[in-house]
Amino acid sequence: MKKVPQEIMLDVVDQNGNNGVAEVDLASRVDNTGYVFHWEGGIYRAIRKQHSPEVRRILTLPNFQKVFDAGLIDTKIVKHPTVKNYGTVLQHKRIDFPSYHIEWTPDMMRDGLLMLIDLGEELAKHGLELYDNHTYNTFFDFSTPKYIDFGSMGHMRTGFPRQWAGYIKQFWLDRRLFKTTNLTEADYLKIRSSENVALYCKQMREWLLSAEFSYSPTEWSGYGQKRFGQIGNLPPKQEEYLRFIQECREAGAETLLDIGANQGVYSVMAETLGYKVVAFDIDQTSIAKLYRHVKTNGLNILPIIFDFSKPTEAHGLYTKGYTVGHERFACDVTVALALTHHMSYKQRVDFDTYAERTSQFTKRFAMVEFVPPEDKHIAGWPNKPPWYTIENLIKSMMKHFDTVEILPCNPEPRKLLVFEKWQK
Repeated sequence: MKKVPQEIMLDVVDQNGNNGVAEVDLASRVDNTGYVFHWEGGIYRAIRKQHSPEVRRILTLPNFQKVFDAGLIDTKIVKHPTVKNYGTVLQHKRIDFPSYHIEWTPDMMRDGLLMLIDLGEELAKHGLELYDNHTYNTFFDFSTPKYIDFGSMGHMRTGFPRQWAGYIKQFWLDRRLFKTTNLTEADYLKIRSSENVALYCKQMREWLLSAEFSYSPTEWSGYGQKRFGQIGNLPPKQEEYLRFIQECREAGAETLLDIGANQGVYSVMAETLGYKVVAFDIDQTSIAKLYRHVKTNGLNILPIIFDFSKPTEAHGLYTKGYTVGHERFACDVTVALALTHHMSYKQRVDFDTYAERTSQFTKRFAMVEFVPPEDKHIAGWPNKPPWYTIENLIKSMMKHFDTVEILPCNPEPRKLLVFEKWQK
């Protein structure tokens, strides 16, 4: 296995001549062209001197804007900051919430692959191909897939980009895509036999667009979240939620995580108030429905499949460069409605674990719905944990938060708990 340095530091100089140090992004430590680093809220790439002329040439190619339009992450050469012993520094557009293919719905897999086909076709017109087009080099900018690894572009090594096409089969043709559509691997292998870039891309595009998605009904796909009605005539739960997220916005909150979002009724309401939203749910069918709504309406919501009881762990081939969920999805506000009873009764997650995890994803405000044991929807559930009380939940949460407020909810006797971390 390739040996990777545990730590790579770059000597950075800002526009005022001040020296600083930036650590190379863990996932970028195997890159040959140059290293990705974070600096003052921006995403940059330091290009090695021997690769700088080619990078600059590529960025000045005629009609290269079409490559960005096809899906390559927006990128530009910057004068500042500079990096000692490196020839060029690029700045990339920041994706607010990086997500991984294991968190996508099959619709998202298909749309990401369509982007890759469009991008590959545009690059081929310039005699270029992608050397590393695996799924981890694509992030969703809400409902828009973007290819982020600028450094993996290079000269097309043969008349047909074999590695590019090979990676598509290895990484992109996920079994979930075949399971939920009419597409088959045999169909792909027929297309793959083509030796012509344009023909391959044309047939791939037609094949992917012919996909007919069929998601199996689940316990939660028919949950029937009540949509927001006329403001001023809302049930207590929606009224308190709306007031809460409005007050958080007034306090400067910009991002919101909806945990157990189902089909996203509460996510959509937050987005209308200007939030950038991440919507978690374990139910693929519900998240797929929300993704289609987000895509159709161009909403700033990232819907992903995510099990809050078993968050995505750090992983990677050479490094743990693909980071844990709370490092990617932590938001100013987190909301968990009708969730605690499922995690406690069914997934056996205790309140201390739940509270710590909620804190990891919460920068400032959290709203949690508590469904008491006597609630008509769970009164008959077996295996009630002996610690499942509102007092114990508050006690666990207050290990990580500074204030709590108890609000009315519906149906009674449910309660909404609002927690806040004081700004340090």
